[in-house]
Amino acid sequence: MHFLAPTGFDDAVLVGPDGVVSETTLANIGFFDGAAVVWPDAPMLHGITMQLLEHELAGSGVPTRRSTVRVADVASLDGAFLSSARGIAVVTGIDDMRLPVEPKGLRMLAEAYASVTQDSI
Repeated sequence: MHFLAPTGFDDAVLVGPDGVVSETTLANIGFFDGAAVVWPDAPMLHGITMQLLEHELAGSGVPTRRSTVRVADVASLDGAFLSSARGIAVVTGIDDMRLPVEPKGLRMLAEAYASVTQDSI
């Protein structure tokens, strides 16, 4: 794997052979394709926030899927986001590629994340 992280960016995307996206150095990365939330089908750590989002999205009827995502495919998608222990964040660019911000999808993710039942301590 190698990194794609030009100067001025906050994180790096981990990319395997043939430009296959897996995750970032700090978070899971997901994409919107208009019909579903798309998680890369590649080696990655299945983060807790990603697991929570998958569970909550499924429970609310939002389709999610795993699919091979290549760097060359990203421009054809409707946007991207990160999920980590810090929450959810929009991805606005990868290398010199500007990505659209998908407000409806981000709102849906924020609602799903906010609906996670908190454990009592």
